[in-house]
Amino acid sequence: MSEARSLIKPYMNEIIVRPLKTMAEMVEVENIQRTSWNMAELQIIPAHTLHALQHNGAAVLGAMDGEQVVGFALGVIATVEDYTIALTMWRPRG
Repeated sequence: MSEARSLIKPYMNEIIVRPLKTMAEMVEVENIQRTSWNMAELQIIPAHTLHALQHNGAAVLGAMDGEQVVGFALGVIATVEDYTIALTMWRPRG
């Protein structure tokens, strides 16, 4: 097992997961969505939306290989202060 580790280690960089900091990193996330998941343009979460979500409390994390974003995670928590308002807003209209 230690031989296998020594063979792999020189080729692997350390992946660091951290909050994304720049719009350029958010644009890299757009490209990851496009290439990794073969998503249509309308399905991709745009960089400006990721930026807005992050600045309003969402977790937009990047898996960093050096300075390059190689993966990401998005976590959004939603809360409702008034349950009555939420039901009114989401009730089907007929």
